[in-house]
Amino acid sequence: ILNNHKTIDVSPVTLGKQDYYQGQCTFKNAQDTVGAISVSLSQDIEKREIGKIVQTVFTISGIGIVICIGLVSGIFVPKFTGPIIKLTNAALRMAQGDLGQNIDTSGTDELGTLARSFAYMRNEIQQKIEELQQLNAELDQRVEERTAEVVRQKYILDTFMKTVPDRIYFKNREGRITRANMAHA
Repeated sequence: ILNNHKTIDVSPVTLGKQDYYQGQCTFKNAQDTVGAISVSLSQDIEKREIGKIVQTVFTISGIGIVICIGLVSGIFVPKFTGPIIKLTNAALRMAQGDLGQNIDTSGTDELGTLARSFAYMRNEIQQKIEELQQLNAELDQRVEERTAEVVRQKYILDTFMKTVPDRIYFKNREGRITRANMAHA
């Protein structure tokens, strides 16, 4: 019956204050119009549906952004900030005197260079502390030896002052007698 000859027209129409889309499809055979279908759709429905679609797109996008931020801050950020935080904590503990810190110096970037510098500084400080401890021990030994020598010399002088029958006395630079034996008294 029909040879599939049809015409479709869509046009905006305003009735009162309401806007519509009106679509019309006409069916024709070889000579005459056989039938037609006319459909009207409120543009408010279209706007409402487009609004829903836009809201859904924004909601999904927002959720995607939050997930991305979560992944970045939970997975990628610690990868980059973790070594910096470890090095900072090690430096703080070294500043407090704990030089036994293990510092990862395997990095080849700027952070690795900084870590090697901290490790070198730690080693130098440890070496200086060991040298100071050794010098302190040597100084303690020399003070002990010198104190023993002074005690021995004082004993000899005291014994000499007690046993010599002649008058012996010591004066300071102002001429005052600072020490005298019993024979002088």
